[in-house]
Amino acid sequence: MKNLKLKVILSTVLMTMLVLAGCDALDFSDQDKTYQGDQKVKFVESSSSFTAFEPVDEKQIAVSHLIEESSNTSYTVSVDTEQSTAQEGVHFNMPSNSVTIPANEFIGHLVIELLQDELLEEKILVLNLDSPNTVISHRSITLSLAAFFEFERDNFLGEWELEYPWFYGPGTSNYVAVEGTAENSIIVEGMIDGTDIEIFFDDSDPNEFRAEIPATPNAWQHSAGPVSVEASGTFSTVTGSERIEMSMFHFIPGVGTFGDPTPFVLRRP
Repeated sequence: MKNLKLKVILSTVLMTMLVLAGCDALDFSDQDKTYQGDQKVKFVESSSSFTAFEPVDEKQIAVSHLIEESSNTSYTVSVDTEQSTAQEGVHFNMPSNSVTIPANEFIGHLVIELLQDELLEEKILVLNLDSPNTVISHRSITLSLAAFFEFERDNFLGEWELEYPWFYGPGTSNYVAVEGTAENSIIVEGMIDGTDIEIFFDDSDPNEFRAEIPATPNAWQHSAGPVSVEASGTFSTVTGSERIEMSMFHFIPGVGTFGDPTPFVLRRP
């Protein structure tokens, strides 16, 4: 029994010595164990999408660095002209080619200005961070640039050019649109085999404008009976380049549809 007690005492003393030795190895007077390596800088995101809602619409792109600096720190930004379809001075402006992160902060913002009237179609802008004395983790950001134009029914009146190969074959035909029965609709006169077709527009989602043709009975005649139509799709409100892209169902009530929906495009002539 004495030997057992002695072994327990010795084990306890040994464990205490090891713990104390471990504590001596840790110097708690040192500074917190924070990152002490080279400064690192990056774009906060690798990609993003911007939409211009005004003629000149200012957007901000976040850039961060890892180590807090005691003074303002600037980093150079350049346009990757080979990878970009957007042109500076045409589709966007970049007032400064550098981004500044304020003292004692970790994030700064680069400003670009989107030029709404020139973004008639989506453009791609690729920006690079250039800093020779800094480690860069996310060097590039890819931006999708587009413009938002409000829907105005009057802009959709007048002449249209229809491309509908399933129904009319190759080529195009011209039609005229007049005011519809609602503030958000137009009537394309004689669009389907002489039948007027009313198109309704929904601009509630700025990222995707929707167009719809409700079921229109007796739009054209088939040997199996009168054919009704309905359609859905999207539209573009770019002034002077308005466009409607839809897919249409043809069906005979009580019989069924004519296979898959058939695409057509209405564009300005």
